[in-house]
Amino acid sequence: MTYGALSREVRHLNIVPFPGPGPAVRVDQNGAGLAVWRHDGCGLLFVEGQDLTEVMLAFTPNPVVTATRRVIDGHSPSMARRTSASMSGETDRCCWCALCASRARS
Repeated sequence: MTYGALSREVRHLNIVPFPGPGPAVRVDQNGAGLAVWRHDGCGLLFVEGQDLTEVMLAFTPNPVVTATRRVIDGHSPSMARRTSASMSGETDRCCWCALCASRARS
């Protein structure tokens, strides 16, 4: 299960085994939002700043982050425009939905 938690006014993304028990594991580095599980349940995509980040997870039985990669660098001028629209609440869809859907099909 994924949930957000505030720490010093920054929202962090945590995962915990469901059903428990098990420890919470923070998966972001600098704050995160708009999290979506991969279709296979072995990874999580989320917005971190202006970037789209993916973490790969293992459950042993507690969750462990095995790899992290930046899927989209949101600092490019074209992505910055779409990111600001998505984060401002003008749309309820992640600006990367097409990317997420194409990755799920592959």
